[in-house]
Amino acid sequence: VLWNHSAERILGYENEEILGKSFQDYCAPSQMNPETSVQNLICKDMVGRTVEISSRNKAGQDLDLEVSISDFWMGQFHQVILLVREISQRKKWQLEIQTSRTKYLELAENSPIGIARCDLSGVVEYVNSTGAGYFGMQPSDIIGKYNLLREESLQKSGVPDLIRRCILERDLVKGETKYQIAGKTVTIR
Repeated sequence: VLWNHSAERILGYENEEILGKSFQDYCAPSQMNPETSVQNLICKDMVGRTVEISSRNKAGQDLDLEVSISDFWMGQFHQVILLVREISQRKKWQLEIQTSRTKYLELAENSPIGIARCDLSGVVEYVNSTGAGYFGMQPSDIIGKYNLLREESLQKSGVPDLIRRCILERDLVKGETKYQIAGKTVTIR
């Protein structure tokens, strides 16, 4: 019963082509899945929620859509409003970010150098197997459990000072220090 200019732009159908007709017939998901049919979304307590579906526009191009479903009563008539946002570019960026993250993790995990990342308060968010191995531990023993700024064993080494400088200067900070690991003194950079 209502089709605005944004809907025309996103899906390619003009007002006259779609008013009075079934949204599902014109904007069916590209791979028809009963779980994502418009009727099913409305009937399965989806009102008030936002879901992502795949669809096709008038030209036959696949689109990723974010659909927010609302309803209201107008007199005796129950109305359903679908707010549709085209999110194909966002999905593409999300995939690129995930691919980049996967490559980063593969590189870090296979590095012969210990690599750790902490948040601004010093809590370890990531450490590769090599880095954890320096301390005779597994990454799961360190991630979220160690604070590089407060860890007693690191205080004498000066590592917390280097990390604080890095945070304050927002830049790469280099330094070497002696550190005791398993009864041996080693130089770490």
